[in-house]
Amino acid sequence: MTDVERNAASLAAPPLGGVRLTLPAASPGFAPAQAALRRRMVALGVQCAPLPLACALPDGGAAADGAIHARLADASGARVDVSLRGWPAAVAPVSDALLQAATGITGWHARAVHAWRPLGVDYVSTLAASLASVSALSALAAQRGRDGALPAALSLCLADAALFAMGQYLAMDHVGQPAQQPRDANDRPPPFESGDGVRFELEALDPDAWGRFWRRVAAGEDDIAAGWRPFMLRYTQALAPLPVGLFRAAARFDYASLGAIARETGTYVSAVRDAAALRDDPRDARWRAGGPWQFDPAAEPASARTFARGNVPAVHDRPLAGITVLESCRLIQGPLAGHVLRLLGARVLKIEPPGGDPMRGMPPFAGGVSAHFDAINRGKECVELDLRTRAGRDRVLELARDADVFLHNWAPGRAVRLELTAADFAAVAPALVYVSASGAGREPAPDDPVGTDFMVQAHSGLASLIGGPHGSGGALLTLVDVLGGVAAAEGVAAALYARAVDGRARGFDSAMTGAAALLVAHEHEVAVAMRRNDAAPLVAALGLPAAYATRDGRLMIDVPPGERGAARIATLCGVVHGTVPDDAAERLAAALAMHDTTHWQHEFAAHDVPAVAIAPDAACVATHSLLTGSVRREADRLSVACPWTFTHTETLR
Repeated sequence: MTDVERNAASLAAPPLGGVRLTLPAASPGFAPAQAALRRRMVALGVQCAPLPLACALPDGGAAADGAIHARLADASGARVDVSLRGWPAAVAPVSDALLQAATGITGWHARAVHAWRPLGVDYVSTLAASLASVSALSALAAQRGRDGALPAALSLCLADAALFAMGQYLAMDHVGQPAQQPRDANDRPPPFESGDGVRFELEALDPDAWGRFWRRVAAGEDDIAAGWRPFMLRYTQALAPLPVGLFRAAARFDYASLGAIARETGTYVSAVRDAAALRDDPRDARWRAGGPWQFDPAAEPASARTFARGNVPAVHDRPLAGITVLESCRLIQGPLAGHVLRLLGARVLKIEPPGGDPMRGMPPFAGGVSAHFDAINRGKECVELDLRTRAGRDRVLELARDADVFLHNWAPGRAVRLELTAADFAAVAPALVYVSASGAGREPAPDDPVGTDFMVQAHSGLASLIGGPHGSGGALLTLVDVLGGVAAAEGVAAALYARAVDGRARGFDSAMTGAAALLVAHEHEVAVAMRRNDAAPLVAALGLPAAYATRDGRLMIDVPPGERGAARIATLCGVVHGTVPDDAAERLAAALAMHDTTHWQHEFAAHDVPAVAIAPDAACVATHSLLTGSVRREADRLSVACPWTFTHTETLR
């Protein structure tokens, strides 16, 4: 038996074995989200089957409107009908590239890579599938665990899912976050490249470790000092203009030597692994098959609170009302998981160290608190505890007696040192769902990445997909932190459903590496087959989907789905009798520069050419014509809409 097989055998079965998901066919723009939803459900143990188009679902049951319609149900009659649509305020073409362009993802990505291009992966579709999963599972759990809860209908918007990922960046930009400026034109973001040609990411968790690493490779003191601040702020600014001297210093050593230096100096390196080469790597098989979740064996049946049966009325738009979550998390992944659970109605009690979470003091500020912190922690209750002390440990265990979930994102081994493991909590709260949100599991392997976003992007192969033919690394947006946070909440909803069914608590670990692996697996096995033929000569010449400048802005243009749109683009490019000129892209650019963005949006809409205006900043996102009602602005705060809405379906019971 291999290590992978042995590890898989030791894990508990996924918690949703009695749940069934039915799906109809989806139109091309929605097919990536549909495939991502199916993949996640299978990883959690759900039985999936195609849904006959004649089945009675909301909006007629078929996918004729271009949206996704699905049904999640079990044998008890609990049921959630799920609809995923593209835009909140309009019917318009849908693709990941278009969604990224309108919601700021493309704009922020361009700040780092100095090029207006999409991520090149179905990130929004994958995130939307995860958000649909956690909200649907929460509604299903509420029906099983609370008297009077009715079957529910859930509607989720893909554009709102993208805005959810961008919420913290938009909030900071709204209140005036000054961007890091390069010292000169040669400054650039990671990845670095070793002397033997290995592109790699570096992680240093404090300035002392940063300095030790760079001094060992003989970098200049000025470069070391100048590089730390933009390196540290890359998580919140999606920018990292680092001195070119650091790149030159790293290039004097081979990758093996840099790895040894990192271990000696308390830093970490991770090669930007090629996603294609990882397809058959058995070390990554556990993530591709099971996703981020590794469930513990179910506990013995206990008198679970099960949604405070009889004490909390059913609230259709807050299915987790009555659930209490203890959150001991910092930075992004863990707090964002708590944020999702709070949006679903849970009471979230955030445990912070004495003096409060240091992230509260990170500028810029909104209403006296960090805009970044507020975006993913708003509405939580706070209690300050020093968990290193006996009093702090006793207090958190006391709080756990009346809680349903304990969520932490501590470093591996810290729970044991604090004597706050799953077993410690089970002794006082046997019905508690114990959750660790990690980088690569509670006991990561030596070659697993340290649990930070850009290291996981590199290790998982996601960075290579985003960099693609451009030879750069991944995104400086915290893509994996967001995916990992929602995935952790997804696991909580699954565990609460299982507890409502059999009274058994199921703890689990949710790893960012696994969340990234599901996206990479999606790109390998599904996305390429679903996308339209990008080998068509004109599409290849224009690089679609791609950004093109207009007289007053930029448009993201995707592959026209039919002959009418293709003909309009061909005319603009000077295609004659099917022959694509060598300068087709230049001709299209010249034509688009003659008119403003609004003109081309109307023109392309009339000719079935998928195109949207690219929003480069928070103000443009907030006023985008396709996002009406999804962004709320006040004097000192910007917030994005909750991506889902619930209604009851009494008539279907």
